[in-house]
Amino acid sequence: MIASKFAQHSRRKRAVFGIVLAAATLSACGTVSGTPAAGEPDVSTFDNEIGDYSPEPTEVADPRTQTQGIALESMRLGDAVAAPSDIDPTLDDNWLSRVGTVLTPDEAAGDLYNNLFAGVARPVIERHGLLGGFVVSGSDVPLTPEGDRAANSSTITMTVLRFPDDAAAEAAAREIDQADFDEARDLNQKVQIPGYPEANSHWRPNIASLAATTAHGPFVVDVFVFRPAPDLNALTGMVRKAYDAQFPLLDEFKATPEDEIADLPADPYGVFERGLSTSPGGITVDGHENWAYGPKGFAHFLSKDDRERLLPLLTEAGVVQVSATKDGSVIEARDDAATTKLQTDVVNSTDTRKQFDSPAEIKDSTICFEDTAAEPDGPQFGCYVRYRTYLASVTSDDKKDLSEKAIAQYAVLANSTLR
Repeated sequence: MIASKFAQHSRRKRAVFGIVLAAATLSACGTVSGTPAAGEPDVSTFDNEIGDYSPEPTEVADPRTQTQGIALESMRLGDAVAAPSDIDPTLDDNWLSRVGTVLTPDEAAGDLYNNLFAGVARPVIERHGLLGGFVVSGSDVPLTPEGDRAANSSTITMTVLRFPDDAAAEAAAREIDQADFDEARDLNQKVQIPGYPEANSHWRPNIASLAATTAHGPFVVDVFVFRPAPDLNALTGMVRKAYDAQFPLLDEFKATPEDEIADLPADPYGVFERGLSTSPGGITVDGHENWAYGPKGFAHFLSKDDRERLLPLLTEAGVVQVSATKDGSVIEARDDAATTKLQTDVVNSTDTRKQFDSPAEIKDSTICFEDTAAEPDGPQFGCYVRYRTYLASVTSDDKKDLSEKAIAQYAVLANSTLR
């Protein structure tokens, strides 16, 4: 059963638009440039207003390697993975979404590999040539303060893996389930999933959990469910609903051909280069520190309340991409008018933001606020900075620093467009 231990013992990774998860260190200065359109601020006059922040477009590493291509393809796949609440409306507490860049050879990815996949499954996955994956988990109640699954809860962890072809996926699904079954052959029993005779599934009677691993085209969809009681009908019914929701999404997903994965561009929508960065030498799009999704993929990382609040606004604005780094977020919307409305709607979507004066240089395109509901160790102040079809967020614990960040962020947006 894939990801069961990881899902039970991992805290939720949350990345809410406009909330930066880590503090920034200052980057080197640059020279503000660019020619504004009529009515736009002249960013060439901002040199004395941005402190040590750079106004230049962020350098985005684009090595065109198989390793990064798998990360990028996994993020694309995230937009085609059903949310737990799509499977069952009661499973609306998302507590895990991770890109499975399991073939990356570095140590960090190795740790992720070990966390995501049971030991017996890993050789199978490697043997059949995994090309990426994405995992989500959800529950009808939040995790405990210790990050564990709550007693008497219903939970689901669904992992979608991509393989080179249908035959590889079918073999991988069968062998993953069999390897896990063989770990306790005398205790486990094979199970049929209603409506899916091809599913490979088993459970241990009197234990309130069930695992199912099924191929669908070149994909493997592994589902691991818990219920409050060892009710086999309830468990298999939960898996059936997962497949009912997930398989149509995979049918619509346009997977990148295997021989083109290494050529996927790191920043096809330009959202990363348009974000303020304090990382010396630029950033690498890895799916963990730096990532981008469409609205559906982005929603996997939101709490229930934020998902209900933000997703309709992003959809209405025709949002194409949402990116996040340790320094902030950038989105691209349908057009200028949609971006302007989205900026106002996002700020007004919660009553925990107390607005204050934005920097005079960019006052017509920026909304700044104090977040009265900020986490104790999180930034207290934030700004949404708008430029044409792009909307960026910056945060800080200091208003002067926030002003410098916001002005620099506007300059980055302008210079990325005008260069």
